[in-house]
Amino acid sequence: MSKRELLASILERTGAGTLLRSAPTWQGLLVLNYHRVGPWPTTVWDKDLFSTTQEGFRDQLKFLKANFDVVGFDEVASVANKRGRHVQITFDDGYRDNHDLAFPVLTDLGLSATFFVCTGFIDKARVPWWDELAWMVNHAQAGNRATFRGLELSLGDAQQKLAAARRLNALYDRIAESERASFLDELSQAISSKRCTPVDGASLWMSWDMICALHRGGMTIGGHTLNHVELSRFSESEQLVEIKGSCQRIEAEIGAPVRAFSYPYGTPHSFNSSTRIALTDAGIEYAYSYSGGYQGRTGWDRYDLKRTPVEAHHSDAFFRSMVSVPRLFA
Repeated sequence: MSKRELLASILERTGAGTLLRSAPTWQGLLVLNYHRVGPWPTTVWDKDLFSTTQEGFRDQLKFLKANFDVVGFDEVASVANKRGRHVQITFDDGYRDNHDLAFPVLTDLGLSATFFVCTGFIDKARVPWWDELAWMVNHAQAGNRATFRGLELSLGDAQQKLAAARRLNALYDRIAESERASFLDELSQAISSKRCTPVDGASLWMSWDMICALHRGGMTIGGHTLNHVELSRFSESEQLVEIKGSCQRIEAEIGAPVRAFSYPYGTPHSFNSSTRIALTDAGIEYAYSYSGGYQGRTGWDRYDLKRTPVEAHHSDAFFRSMVSVPRLFA
């Protein structure tokens, strides 16, 4: 158990968490970021992309609704400089469980969320590298151990495979763009695992009909590039194609302008000044990063609204502490 998990457990067990929630411990906008909702312990895909189960999501939203002001994208501008503890719910990428499992819960509780979709995944269903990497590790036939690009990988059980996938994910993040095309082919040989096929990815993503249903149901649809690229690696003109192209594709389907965008990867190094110029050109009002933290009442950067990830391995106590005392946990 990490130190923060231990502290969260103590806060909830002693009742201190309840006291903190009743006091104005923070003011501003806390944006929570989800990716997937569903039975993550049994998935062959990237477990770290799962935020919670469907029932866990319902419990979290009930807790938020009872203790905070849960706002939709259309309310974000109005809460700047306004007193109160405001929470916004967002999803990235466009996974099908967003429609099948998360959307019904949001509707039941009368809440709105913002869904940032990567249009390339919707138009041509394929398995993204992080999910294929996890799938390959989970289907490895190399035995209990394998070596890949200097990494000694243990593949004996589910926990070892999860750790191996995380190490490989970190390695992929660090390599140059030119090396990425061959990475999974080399990994396939090293751990004796097949590559995914288009059939494997067919059920991962929402359809445009599903996305339109979200829009009609009061959800906001935002852009997330055409191809889930790390924008800072590309020129300003290339970034504009990724940003504006994705927004125009969404607009053509839902019949409404796209005003929100989230950066793939979302770290401080994943976007730059050229990205900001492209966002302005595309008519984006707010863009969201993914490096933790929250917005106080003042000093907002509209092209760097900070988001805090919700992760399935966190306990209920940690989630409650994260939204109650974001200075310590978010």
